[in-house]
Amino acid sequence: QMKEEGAYCQVRDTISEQSLDGVSDIDLELATIAAWCAGHGLAEMISFKQFDPLKELLGGEDAFLRAVFEHLGMFAKYDRG
Repeated sequence: QMKEEGAYCQVRDTISEQSLDGVSDIDLELATIAAWCAGHGLAEMISFKQFDPLKELLGGEDAFLRAVFEHLGMFAKYDRG
């Protein structure tokens, strides 16, 4: 059983707060798992030297992270206008 104040639950709660009404518990859990995996994978990959030219091209590490998350749909809520 997960601690409600744990990091995973914080991610789930944040996604829930930003989601449209009517999101099923299953969709919320799957979105949380996807975000968790993407975040942890990217945290590992951010130090890979092979991405340095791409980071520079995009304007730095923050821009690189944002671009990757945008491709994952992490900011889709804000794209709806």
